[in-house]
Amino acid sequence: MLSNRISLGLVAFALAASAAITAYGQDHELEGAALFEPADMRPYDNWAQPRDGMFVTFDGLYWHISMPAKTTVGDPTLTPTVFVGPTLGDAIVEQNSVDTSGSSVWKWGDRIELGYVDGHYGFMFTSLETQSQTEETSAANAYVVFNDPAFGPNGSHYLDTVLQTNAAGTPTVIGETPVNFKTLYVQDKSRVDGVEALFMYRMDELHLGGQLEFLAGGRYFELKDQFWVDARGGNLTDSYWNTTTHNEIAGPEIGARWYQPFGRFGFSAESRFTAGVNAQAIGQEGLLAAGLTSGQNTPPQPTLMGATSFTHSTHYIEFSPIIELRAEAHMQLTNVISVKAGWTGIFVNNVARAADMIDYTVPTMGITRNLDGNLQNVFITGLNVSVEINR
Repeated sequence: MLSNRISLGLVAFALAASAAITAYGQDHELEGAALFEPADMRPYDNWAQPRDGMFVTFDGLYWHISMPAKTTVGDPTLTPTVFVGPTLGDAIVEQNSVDTSGSSVWKWGDRIELGYVDGHYGFMFTSLETQSQTEETSAANAYVVFNDPAFGPNGSHYLDTVLQTNAAGTPTVIGETPVNFKTLYVQDKSRVDGVEALFMYRMDELHLGGQLEFLAGGRYFELKDQFWVDARGGNLTDSYWNTTTHNEIAGPEIGARWYQPFGRFGFSAESRFTAGVNAQAIGQEGLLAAGLTSGQNTPPQPTLMGATSFTHSTHYIEFSPIIELRAEAHMQLTNVISVKAGWTGIFVNNVARAADMIDYTVPTMGITRNLDGNLQNVFITGLNVSVEINR
C-alpha cells in the first residue's frame, strides 16, 4: 500500500538523518546537536530557544475504530410471514437471528512524523497505518430474512415452497419458506491509513516559553471495511457473501499545535481539520445455495431458487470532513531525545460501512444506498507512546 512505502521511506530517512545529527554534534560544528547530550534545563524566566533543524517522531498506537451502525444479517426492514410445515397453519413471522451489536476491538498501529523547521517556517510529512480490526460472530440455527418480491405473470417468488398438492400431484397450496442456516459465521473487518504533507509556521516564543505552530497543507485518508458472511446447512446451504467498502478521502488541511514546557516535562495540544472529498468504492461478490439438493434440507426447500453467483460494484462521491484532536505529555531525556504519551481522537463524517450497504434481495443480492450505509460517522480513538528527536 501507499502508506507502507511512505512509512518505510520516512523511517530510512529518519535513521540516516539521526546518524548525521550525531556525527555533526561530535564534530562540535553544531553545539548541542549530539543525540545523548544532557537535556537543556532552563529556569522559568530564561527558556531555551525553540529547536531548529530536522525532527522526527515515532508513534506506537493502540487504537480502535467505532463499529458500523447496528444492523442485522438479513434485511432489517422486513418481517415476512413464512411457512415451516405442510399446511397454511404452520406459519411463523420470520425475523433475523444475528445482528452487528458487537463491541470494537483495539489494535496496534504506527504513525511517523518527519519534518524540518528553520526559524518561523518549516514543513512536515506524516504517515499513519493501523492493523485490521476484526469482529467475529457465529450462530447456530440462524434465520436470515431475504427480500423476495413477486415476479412473472403468476406472481411467483424464488423462496416459494409447495405446501399441498392434489391427487394428480399438482401444487394447490404454495407459501414462502423461511431461510434457515445450521451455522452462520460473520466477520466484520476495518482498518485505516493515510498520509499528510503540511507547511508549518511557528510564532515567536510565547510567555513562559510556550510555542504555537500553525499548519496548512493536504491530507489523504483511507478507511476500508469488509463484511463477510459464511452460511452452512439449512435450505440455502453453502452460501456466502462478501461486501467491501473503500473510502478514499483527500482534501486541504489546516491545524494548530501548542506546546508548553515545564522544566524537563511538557504538554502539547493539537487540532487538525480536513475538508475531504470521499471517493467511495463498494464491491460485493457471493454465492447463494451452492449446496441446494432437492428433498435433503429443512425447513422446506424453495422450489424456484437455484445456486446463484453474483458480483456487484458501485461508486459514490461524498463530502467527508475530518477532525483530529491530540493531547500529549512530554518528558525530555536528552537535549534532543524525548518521550511522550497521549491520546488521539479522529472523527470522520459520511463514510461507507460494508455491513450497512447490503441489499438482501434474492437471488442475486446487491448493493443498497437506502439505509444510508455510506453516510455514517466513524470515531477512531486511542493512545500513543512515542519517541521524539529534536522537537
